[in-house]
Amino acid sequence: MKAEVNGRPETGQIWATGSQKFALMKGISESLAGRLIPLEFMPLSIDERTGHGLGQTPYLPSPVLVSKLRIPDTNEAWRFIYLLRRLSKSAKSTARLLTFLRSEHSRIAP
Repeated sequence: MKAEVNGRPETGQIWATGSQKFALMKGISESLAGRLIPLEFMPLSIDERTGHGLGQTPYLPSPVLVSKLRIPDTNEAWRFIYLLRRLSKSAKSTARLLTFLRSEHSRIAP
Protein backbone atom coordinates (compact mmCIF):
# COMPACT_ATOMS: atom_id res chain seq x y z
CA MET A 1 0.00 0.00 0.00
CA LYS A 2 2.89 2.35 0.82
CA ALA A 3 4.39 1.91 -2.66
CA GLU A 4 1.00 2.54 -4.25
CA VAL A 5 0.46 5.74 -2.25
CA ASN A 6 3.99 6.98 -2.94
CA GLY A 7 3.54 6.35 -6.66
CA ARG A 8 0.58 8.71 -6.99
CA PRO A 9 0.84 12.51 -6.89
CA GLU A 10 -2.72 13.19 -5.63
CA THR A 11 -3.70 12.86 -1.99
CA GLY A 12 -6.55 10.90 -0.45
CA GLN A 13 -6.66 8.29 -3.18
CA ILE A 14 -6.60 5.23 -0.91
CA TRP A 15 -8.89 4.61 2.04
CA ALA A 16 -8.15 1.61 4.20
CA THR A 17 -10.60 0.85 6.97
CA GLY A 18 -10.48 -1.33 10.02
CA SER A 19 -11.19 -1.39 13.71
CA GLN A 20 -7.62 -1.69 14.99
CA LYS A 21 -6.13 1.21 16.93
CA PHE A 22 -2.94 1.96 15.01
CA ALA A 23 -1.09 3.18 18.12
CA LEU A 24 -1.64 -0.20 19.80
CA MET A 25 -0.42 -2.32 16.91
CA LYS A 26 2.84 -4.11 17.66
CA GLY A 27 5.47 -4.98 15.09
CA ILE A 28 4.77 -2.07 12.74
CA SER A 29 8.11 -1.14 11.21
CA GLU A 30 6.82 1.83 9.19
CA SER A 31 5.85 5.13 10.79
CA LEU A 32 3.56 6.01 7.86
CA ALA A 33 4.18 9.68 8.70
CA GLY A 34 2.30 11.86 6.26
CA ARG A 35 0.47 8.83 4.87
CA LEU A 36 -1.87 7.95 7.69
CA ILE A 37 -4.75 9.86 9.20
CA PRO A 38 -6.34 7.82 12.00
CA LEU A 39 -10.03 8.56 12.52
CA GLU A 40 -12.07 7.44 15.50
CA PHE A 41 -15.80 7.05 15.08
CA MET A 42 -18.58 6.64 17.58
CA PRO A 43 -20.01 3.12 17.95
CA LEU A 44 -22.91 2.15 15.71
CA SER A 45 -26.37 3.12 16.88
CA ILE A 46 -29.03 0.49 17.60
CA ASP A 47 -30.72 1.37 14.30
CA GLU A 48 -27.44 0.91 12.42
CA ARG A 49 -26.78 -2.44 14.11
CA THR A 50 -30.24 -3.71 13.18
CA GLY A 51 -29.98 -2.61 9.54
CA HIS A 52 -32.24 0.45 9.85
CA GLY A 53 -29.51 3.10 9.88
CA LEU A 54 -30.67 4.87 6.74
CA GLY A 55 -34.13 5.28 8.24
CA GLN A 56 -32.80 7.29 11.17
CA THR A 57 -33.44 10.99 11.32
CA PRO A 58 -30.25 12.94 11.99
CA TYR A 59 -29.89 14.75 15.28
CA LEU A 60 -30.10 18.47 14.76
CA PRO A 61 -30.00 20.73 17.83
CA SER A 62 -32.96 23.02 18.19
CA PRO A 63 -32.53 26.72 17.36
CA VAL A 64 -33.09 27.48 21.07
CA LEU A 65 -30.19 25.23 22.07
CA VAL A 66 -27.96 26.67 19.35
CA SER A 67 -28.70 30.21 20.55
CA LYS A 68 -27.51 29.24 24.06
CA LEU A 69 -24.19 27.80 22.90
CA ARG A 70 -21.17 29.99 23.40
CA ILE A 71 -18.68 29.56 20.59
CA PRO A 72 -15.16 30.45 21.75
CA ASP A 73 -12.92 32.63 19.63
CA THR A 74 -9.89 30.99 18.02
CA ASN A 75 -7.37 32.16 20.63
CA GLU A 76 -9.52 30.86 23.47
CA ALA A 77 -9.91 27.49 21.74
CA TRP A 78 -6.15 27.14 21.23
CA ARG A 79 -5.46 28.12 24.86
CA PHE A 80 -7.90 25.44 25.99
CA ILE A 81 -6.24 22.80 23.79
CA TYR A 82 -2.80 23.84 25.09
CA LEU A 83 -3.94 23.59 28.71
CA LEU A 84 -5.48 20.16 28.13
CA ARG A 85 -2.20 18.90 26.64
CA ARG A 86 -0.20 20.34 29.55
CA LEU A 87 -2.55 18.73 32.07
CA SER A 88 -2.31 15.41 30.25
CA LYS A 89 1.50 15.51 30.31
CA SER A 90 1.44 16.58 33.95
CA ALA A 91 -0.88 13.70 34.86
CA LYS A 92 1.40 11.20 33.09
CA SER A 93 4.45 12.60 34.90
CA THR A 94 2.64 12.43 38.23
CA ALA A 95 1.62 8.82 37.57
CA ARG A 96 5.22 7.87 36.71
CA LEU A 97 6.47 9.60 39.88
CA LEU A 98 3.92 7.78 42.04
CA THR A 99 4.87 4.45 40.48
CA PHE A 100 8.53 5.15 41.16
CA LEU A 101 7.87 6.21 44.76
CA ARG A 102 5.80 3.09 45.40
CA SER A 103 8.53 0.86 44.02
CA GLU A 104 11.19 2.62 46.08
CA HIS A 105 9.06 2.45 49.21
CA SER A 106 8.46 -1.28 48.79
CA ARG A 107 12.18 -1.82 48.18
CA ILE A 108 13.21 0.11 51.33
CA ALA A 109 10.33 -0.67 53.69
CA PRO A 110 10.34 -4.09 55.42
